[in-house]
Amino acid sequence: MAGQAQFVVAIASEDLKVLDDLVGENLKKERKWLEKARKDAYLTGLRGSELTKARREIRARFEKQRAAGRFQGTRDLVVAAALTQELQRRGMDGPYDPIPAGHHGPGRRWGTVSSGDQGDGGFDARMSVRLPVALADQLRRACYWANLDTEVALQAWTDRYGDGPDVILRRAEIRNGGVVTGLDFLGAVLSRRPIREAIIERDKLRAKIVTTGMILRTAVRRATGTEPEQLALDLQDDRADS
Repeated sequence: MAGQAQFVVAIASEDLKVLDDLVGENLKKERKWLEKARKDAYLTGLRGSELTKARREIRARFEKQRAAGRFQGTRDLVVAAALTQELQRRGMDGPYDPIPAGHHGPGRRWGTVSSGDQGDGGFDARMSVRLPVALADQLRRACYWANLDTEVALQAWTDRYGDGPDVILRRAEIRNGGVVTGLDFLGAVLSRRPIREAIIERDKLRAKIVTTGMILRTAVRRATGTEPEQLALDLQDDRADS
C-alpha cells in the first residue's frame, strides 16, 4: 500500500493474541459507531445523490476519528499509535540524519543473537504490521544512530576475536549442506577464543543494542496493558525482524 512500510517482527504468541483481541474489540466499537451514524442519517430513506453524499459524510467523519486516534480498528493503527508514544518515551522522536547509503536498515544487528541462543526467551510467532512511511523512517533512523557507536565496538570485538567455534561450525554446516568436515572442525578448534573479560565486555555491548523489533514489541505490550516491569524481558532479541 502506498505511503506505508511493512515490518515483520518476532514476537511471543501470547502477546500477539492479546494485541489481536484488542484490535477485535476496537473493530466492534468502530462498527457500532458506523451503524449508529448510518441510522441517524436515515440512509434507508435516501436515494441517489443524497445517499451518496450521506455515505461520504459518514466516511469522512469516521476517518477523522481514526486520524485523531479515537478509532483503532486495525493492527496497524494500534501499533502505530503505541510506537509513536514509545519513541517519545525513549526520547527517540527527534530529528535524525538519513541512514548512510549501503548500511542495513531494520533487522538483526551486530551483537544480537539468533533465536536458538535465546532458549525459553525466544519468540514463537511473527507479527506483520504496516506503518506510515514517516514513522517507519523515524524508527529506523533512531535505531541506527542510537546503536552506531556500540555496533562499531562490536565489530571491532569480532575482528579481534572472530566468531567463535560454535558460529564457525554452524556456518560450515550451512555452507556444506548440513555436513561438517574434519577441516571445518579443526578450524573451529583452533579458532581464537576470547578471555573471560572480553566475553563480559561483548555481553555489555550487546545489552546496549536497541532494535526496531525491540521497540515494536515494547509498543505492543504498552498498547495491550502489559506491566512496565515485564518490558525488560525484551532486551536481548532482534532476530527475524524486518
